[in-house]
Amino acid sequence: MNRKSNYIFFFSPNNSGTTVISQYLASQVDGYLPDYGNNEGQYIPEVKKIMRKNPWGLDVKYNWVFIKSIWDEYLRRSKKDVFIEASPPNIMHFDSIMDTFEGADFIVSISSPYAQIASCIYNYESQAITKDILASRARDWLFKAELIRGIAEARAARGRLITYEKFCENPKVLNNILGLNVKSFDVQGKKNSSISSIVDLSKKNISFLTFTEIDVVNSILVERVDLLDYFGYELLRGKDLITADDLHLLHSGLVRRMQWENRIGRKNKTITGYIKRHYSELVGLIFSR
Repeated sequence: MNRKSNYIFFFSPNNSGTTVISQYLASQVDGYLPDYGNNEGQYIPEVKKIMRKNPWGLDVKYNWVFIKSIWDEYLRRSKKDVFIEASPPNIMHFDSIMDTFEGADFIVSISSPYAQIASCIYNYESQAITKDILASRARDWLFKAELIRGIAEARAARGRLITYEKFCENPKVLNNILGLNVKSFDVQGKKNSSISSIVDLSKKNISFLTFTEIDVVNSILVERVDLLDYFGYELLRGKDLITADDLHLLHSGLVRRMQWENRIGRKNKTITGYIKRHYSELVGLIFSR
């Protein structure tokens, strides 16, 4: 495939599978992934202070010409063909990026709201989960989903839209969109991950949440069923996600919740009570089917 640019942008919200998808994409085009953060250009030292200052601010403007000059130099040093850029806050700057990086290729992606919300809570929250926290995270997903829909509708980009779940089901969807030959791929994953193959971890993330917590999330998502429909998602009850084939992922989700509860300093008695209740719900549903 002849390229007009040495850049491929991956526009996606945070905590939505960006790491594994960008790693796969890099493997298909001899691409350069920055060795900072989760392989994101925003963490390259020369631009970090610029791009990490209020990265999700509505009125933030960047000097993309300067940022491009830095990224160009890192690509040159890498001796790779293509710079793969997947910094999540880029979804706030789609038009400016595409105007500056003329001819750049791009992919647009999103993941299940339930998985993304659970992942955000696990990674960023440091207090017990409340209805306010769940509602705030759900509204944040809706905000970013609206941005993704806007990008997908811009510049005839609907055909460049994928979901994390569809990618995991068939990674070659990226090759088809970008017109790339399929090459072998060894999963690296995140630096703290032991994952060695492309696996849809949505159910692991979702089982971090209790059924009651999922109901709270639904009370917000129901306001924008149109967005769910657009991306092929629907309102789910916790028990709709459970099958006997998913026991290993469900167990991993429970362990993940227990680790998080320990990390934020919840008492062991509270953790044990949570695990017993949630595990009983899960196992009871599995064996009732």
